[in-house]
Amino acid sequence: MFDPTAYENLKVVLQGALYELELLGSLKVVNREDIVDLASLARRYSLTLCNPVKEDITVTVTLSSGAKEWNAEAFPEYGGEQGARLQVLYESEGSPFPETFISGMEEWWGERRKIEWREVTSTLHPSFHQAIIDFNRIITEEMVDDLEEVVLHIENSLLKLF
Repeated sequence: MFDPTAYENLKVVLQGALYELELLGSLKVVNREDIVDLASLARRYSLTLCNPVKEDITVTVTLSSGAKEWNAEAFPEYGGEQGARLQVLYESEGSPFPETFISGMEEWWGERRKIEWREVTSTLHPSFHQAIIDFNRIITEEMVDDLEEVVLHIENSLLKLF
């Protein structure tokens, strides 16, 4: 019998919570990726969502795990952290994020989270703006409740900050 890794267990919880929001009509799923990179033994799952009424700002939630995390799980005697990394990316095409969004993001995610603000310009495509929330740590199975809180923050930010 196959024993799922921490990454797979976290992915199921995250996926279920995000799709439940779509079923309830709170958010709309606009893209999904489930990638296994055999060259680097990395896995990445991402789901892109938006407010169903206002689709100009999207949020992509990405859960990823590599060989380092898998080795920690397969060979616990050697140490290491089991789990996955989590990133939340907000993206707006064209216009910059409103000031209320910027201040609201810092309030929603708290001081412990690092938020990187990017503006990307192109001569061939419309410019876009990004806000990247990096959790700067491995998410473990013991933090499943935190994942559900992250999903709640995503829902609140897309529904209430715009």
